Amino acid sequence: MIFVFICYTFNKDPMKKNNRVKFKTIFLAKNFSKNRKIDLLIKWGKEFARMGIAPETKGNLSFRTQFGFIITGTGTMLGNLRPKDFVEVLRIEKKKQKFTARCKGKIIPSMEGLFHNEIYNLRPKINAIFHLHDNLVLTKGEKLKIPCTEKEQPAGSLALVEEIRKLLKKRKNIDYLIIKNHGVISLGKTLLKAKEQIKFFNKQAKNKK
Repeated sequence: MIFVFICYTFNKDPMKKNNRVKFKTIFLAKNFSKNRKIDLLIKWGKEFARMGIAPETKGNLSFRTQFGFIITGTGTMLGNLRPKDFVEVLRIEKKKQKFTARCKGKIIPSMEGLFHNEIYNLRPKINAIFHLHDNLVLTKGEKLKIPCTEKEQPAGSLALVEEIRKLLKKRKNIDYLIIKNHGVISLGKTLLKAKEQIKFFNKQAKNKK
């Protein structure tokens, strides 16, 4: 049995209609194969929340699978994750300004799954993507010389995906970056690497005067 949910994400600025995202989720199955990596993300989500970089429902975590990627669902709190808060995205299809995510699970994937999908396509050696809201790094990012997207764009928008794509195409070797006035993204060949970078730059920002 196939279940279909439609989630519409709109930019709050009505003048920027090109940023509107229409996102449909098709569930091909209610469950996906068990993966021990989810247990790590549940544990680390609590750690990120204690660090103050995953407030409320902000932030999302994902890792590559054989068939796509597993990501935290929309509206989930990283500090209180449960196995049911994850969904496997098998593929995302685009037709004009409309997107269809074909998934396994019971929860709609994070709307920022669009840029996770883009990054996995651009960087085949990357197997984990962590997006957090580290305000300290945002404040000290320029002093730390952390690569940053050029323009501020609305969360979940096509324009934001394009900003991230442009930076990663320009700086092909970077594994940690700032989304301008938004948050940070850590890319890792392993989950541990993605986590270590989050903690490393948070510590660097704390020590930077």
